[in-house]
Amino acid sequence: MIPVPTQKIAKLVVKMRHYEIHPTFLPDVDYLYGESHPLSPLIEEVVSELCEYLLAATDDELKSTYEVLDSFWREQIDLNLLLHRDPQTVQNMATYLIVTLTHQSYYDVKSYIKADYREESEVLKIYPELADYEDDEGLIPLGTPGFVPAGVGGGIYYKDHLIYYHQYLRRYFTSSPNMPFLNALFEYHKAHRDQRVAVAIDHLRLMPKELFRQLIERSRSFGPPLAMQSIDDPSAVGLTVYTPESRFIALHGIERSEFHWSFSDGLKTCVHTS
Repeated sequence: MIPVPTQKIAKLVVKMRHYEIHPTFLPDVDYLYGESHPLSPLIEEVVSELCEYLLAATDDELKSTYEVLDSFWREQIDLNLLLHRDPQTVQNMATYLIVTLTHQSYYDVKSYIKADYREESEVLKIYPELADYEDDEGLIPLGTPGFVPAGVGGGIYYKDHLIYYHQYLRRYFTSSPNMPFLNALFEYHKAHRDQRVAVAIDHLRLMPKELFRQLIERSRSFGPPLAMQSIDDPSAVGLTVYTPESRFIALHGIERSEFHWSFSDGLKTCVHTS
């Protein structure tokens, strides 16, 4: 295993959490957010340092580092090209190694059960006045002056920043916020302004609101669209192909899905392959 810049990676994880960039998205930060994103220089710095280590490594060190990669990223690297120090392969190897290393700590939730969790609040460093609205259970009313929902469960706009919901309001405590629940909670709050509706906020994350983006998984389709009114239509036949908008949707190895509709002898049939 090659040396890794542990402190820089730890710093990177902190910033990734502030900007809500999951490890999987690291290889495409420039594509998704633009080259001016504050995270880009630090990613480039760590990638550059890892590339130097990879180029100086022995074959055995390269092989052991290759084995450290998560299985999905390992499949993206040709080991023979890596051993020949192919420049693009080395660059990709460094990037995928960062994804693997940051993944190990990005989803660690132990910080949220520490006794001094709230004392380390990034939110209260910038907005100490919010402490006056938070109760003893760590809940803050949705009606707090200046609070504006960011939409689709993304968080809460407050002055110049986006405040995240607590980590435990995320799916599996790690992924995206529990959007259906949070949207329903805000809708209830709007309809019952006389009642106290409160949530816990994430004290360890804070994002400048101009950097907030919501990524929605999408796919492209070619062919006859699926519609309830055409399911029994004998003439609504043919091939429909769904392909991923980005490789993130293809993480499970599915490059596309095909649905072939046919009609014969009074029977309409759909054959699905992926």
